[in-house]
Amino acid sequence: MRKLFILVLLLSSMVYGAVIDYGSPRIKKRVVTKQETSRVNDGYWYVGIDLGGILKSTTRTVVNNETNATIEEEKRRRNSDTTTSSNGLSYGGVIGYTHNVLTPYVGLRYYINLLANHGSTDSKIDKKPSYFDYTANVDLLINFYTSPSFTIGVFGGIGGGGRYFFFKEISYGTIEDNPNKFTSQVNSGVRVVFGNRIKHSLEFIFNYDWNTYNFTANRMSRMYAILNGQRYDLYWQLDNNYTLATSPGPNGVEAWRNITEKYTIKHPYKLMFRYSVMF
Repeated sequence: MRKLFILVLLLSSMVYGAVIDYGSPRIKKRVVTKQETSRVNDGYWYVGIDLGGILKSTTRTVVNNETNATIEEEKRRRNSDTTTSSNGLSYGGVIGYTHNVLTPYVGLRYYINLLANHGSTDSKIDKKPSYFDYTANVDLLINFYTSPSFTIGVFGGIGGGGRYFFFKEISYGTIEDNPNKFTSQVNSGVRVVFGNRIKHSLEFIFNYDWNTYNFTANRMSRMYAILNGQRYDLYWQLDNNYTLATSPGPNGVEAWRNITEKYTIKHPYKLMFRYSVMF
């Protein structure tokens, strides 16, 4: 009887040990499934920097002056409807928020973009900014591939805000118009995101601005000459012959004429590179 009791105890110990060994993998498996995974569908704040170029920027100048003008001003009037084209430099920063919509493959982002823009003169980039952009934007994000550590896709959206001109295109005169203008644009490009808890974003951006900006500049033009020590008023003959009228004006008195110049400015294209940190 005693031997039978010991045998039962041994068998019970073996069965209990087998149950513990068999159940341990299941316990470990539950621990693994509860481990924290990387964020996939959560939203992110982000800040970034922009650097790129302005392409096919144009300025059209129309000079309107009175019939009585100097020979120099009349030459300007005859060639007044001129258009110049140039490129430039653009740089600035961005701050915004991005998140996925229902699925990791579609998202939205909202951001504010601040850009300083330099035009060019004689194929040289101006040292001081020509104008400054401040816009609010909304982009649709479409991801071709996404994982907790890597995403690649495209985006497109619209933006609107203001553009402040420093009038580098206008070399002289008094500007009659407000330098602040409304601006709107279309944004598109390619986007790559990589990283885990802190993500990094690289983007190539194409920006199109279809707006034109009109300004009027007024100035006064001196209308006198000194020949052989004598001051003469300069008059432009109505027959448009390049002659100098020699009607003497009062000594020490200068004649003046108003000159009006109108500028139509377009800065339609920008190609930009953006680096952002998402957190």
